[in-house]
Amino acid sequence: LHGGAPGHGCEFVDGWSDIVQVAASWCLSVGLHSDGTVVAVGNNDYGQLYVDSWKLDMSYTLEMEAGYEAGTLSMDFVVGTPDPTTWETYAILIYPNVYVVPLWSAPLPAISPPWETTISFAFPNVGWVGIYSLLSTGAEYPAVELAWVDTGWPE
Repeated sequence: LHGGAPGHGCEFVDGWSDIVQVAASWCLSVGLHSDGTVVAVGNNDYGQLYVDSWKLDMSYTLEMEAGYEAGTLSMDFVVGTPDPTTWETYAILIYPNVYVVPLWSAPLPAISPPWETTISFAFPNVGWVGIYSLLSTGAEYPAVELAWVDTGWPE
């Protein structure tokens, strides 16, 4: 699996192994190894391939699945953190203009093992909505999740 158009190098992923997650664009493919290290191939016009020092802190957990039905936005989370953090979640509305709407920001104590929770609330039909959730330790964001949900178009 790779992104992009031939000629940018983003298709050279044959040697990758032990990849647990992939992100891709038209000129870049990025893979996350199970140990938290990152590999990237593709266009490097802006230094975006310099990922050798990147390592995901696997002690933080943030997983999210989001859905929409009958006017209700529902998000299932798995959250775990070794240290106190702040949990922030935003809605990204893209029609008719782009808006970022804060949904919540709450302090969390250390949570181990990770716990599961569902958060649901009424939400209008506004087309596609991005739900962006993150754990913040001040200047760092050790866990980030993004899910897109189709809420249907307004009538």
